[in-house]
Amino acid sequence: MVHFIMTVKWGNVLGEKTDKSETNFDGSIAVSSDGKISLIRELLFEKHNETADKITSKENPISWTSLIYGHWDGIRVLVSSPAGADVTISTSQGSVTKTAKEFYEATKPIIQDVGNNKEIVIKTHPTKKRAFIMKLIWGKVDKNDYAATIGCDIEALKAGGIKAKIKSARCRLLNQENFSGSLSLTGGATMKFIRALRFEKNDKINSQSESDINWTSNIYGGVDGLLVKFALDKNITKDTKATLKFDEQDFEKSISLLELYHKRIIKNEVKPGYGVWASIWSFPDRKLIRAKGRPEVYVIEDEIKRHIPNPRVFEDQSLNWNDVEEVEPDEIDVITQGDALSYSEGTLIQGSGPEVYAIANSEKLHIRNPAVFNKLVYDWKNIIKVDNSELALYPTGDNLDENSQHPDSTLVQVEGDPTVYVTEGDKLKPIPSVEVFNSNNLKWNRIKKITPGIRAAYKIGKNVEFGDGALIRDEMGKVFRIDKGKKRWIRSGDDFNKAGFKWDRIVDAKPSEVAALEGGEDVVSEDITSVVSE
Repeated sequence: MVHFIMTVKWGNVLGEKTDKSETNFDGSIAVSSDGKISLIRELLFEKHNETADKITSKENPISWTSLIYGHWDGIRVLVSSPAGADVTISTSQGSVTKTAKEFYEATKPIIQDVGNNKEIVIKTHPTKKRAFIMKLIWGKVDKNDYAATIGCDIEALKAGGIKAKIKSARCRLLNQENFSGSLSLTGGATMKFIRALRFEKNDKINSQSESDINWTSNIYGGVDGLLVKFALDKNITKDTKATLKFDEQDFEKSISLLELYHKRIIKNEVKPGYGVWASIWSFPDRKLIRAKGRPEVYVIEDEIKRHIPNPRVFEDQSLNWNDVEEVEPDEIDVITQGDALSYSEGTLIQGSGPEVYAIANSEKLHIRNPAVFNKLVYDWKNIIKVDNSELALYPTGDNLDENSQHPDSTLVQVEGDPTVYVTEGDKLKPIPSVEVFNSNNLKWNRIKKITPGIRAAYKIGKNVEFGDGALIRDEMGKVFRIDKGKKRWIRSGDDFNKAGFKWDRIVDAKPSEVAALEGGEDVVSEDITSVVSE
């Protein structure tokens, strides 16, 4: 069985968007019944009306509705499939079918021309190391119950005696629950215990092997857990399972590793108020990591690691060297390799020749002549000189000529209007606040002034939201981290500190900005900090 991340775009993906007529691209991606496919995220999906541009199924097959108006839509998915089985991308305008092995081994984008200057473009990133890390958490599921433990001396409660008696009434009333248990593995995989999470006095790992882990755990209104690394045999099937038992709770559950690998999180109730959830441990988006003993620095995007090729790209992307975390090589090796990180959208680069290029969607677009350069309101002072070898890293897109509009992700401002917009196809997306602008690593010196006449050629899209990695605070004082476009509540100050976040980077968000964000899983410190692979 092979595993890979696949990005699929359809519509006016390549070249100038000259044909803006409505085109239906409803479609699906399917793998054989022995395989699995899961959605990582949708890309663009401009939501033209109530029925268009929606994911209609997240199971195999993944399906969608999509209307294209001179632009494109797309999705990013995770695929696990027998090497010889077919993977089929079907749309109303055309289809692509190849074996999983062919997709896995593809080193260049696969392009299917469907006519009328429209394409299906497929890019794959193989997962070379068949391994992943599971975070297993058990205990109280109610956030209010969890909050009640903050400030309580759990160690004193477990030790008993005078210290426990002088705790607050609320703290003393927390019930002890015995969650001692075991995790056993069968079928085409091995596991390695990494570390315990939130174990306190008298909690301990009793035994561990490649197929079994046994522990003692007592819960006082909070949670305990484990980090476990699974190494997957190439013959892994849906029958490869980890069986979890809590003997004192009379609870037993078998978890399919393939199911977990794709669902990313599986939750079960143990009894009223208490539960267990298994999830794939991963670094959040925009996390900066470097393996111990290695110079390469990577940034994480959608479960993919992207190498940062040089300090200029690092600084252009507004990254912070103090945020680079050193981790064990195993932690990096299990992450799927993506393309090198490019300069930010709108960067102007030039090699040894006279040609000047603008970066858009990680491609370099040749600006044909000075007249086009000036028409698109670029600034000659912003051109970055690069080596030809670095220039060659970027695939070449269409030329920008006299008929070209501003490429996607260009920052524009209409004369006489303080609002800053981001271009996206035939739309301008308003940036609602300075905080949102900064969280997306945008640059003030790249804002281009346009006339009301040029503005009239665009529609107004939805507001730009906070960027991945942002720390925001709502009007109630709750702090969230943005990850894959979702807001994740950071449960406590202790979680915040252990995760290595910086208090001075929290920004206050407007209620409307917070409400626009979909909620994700809560952040506990072990979600973010690196694991130890000894």
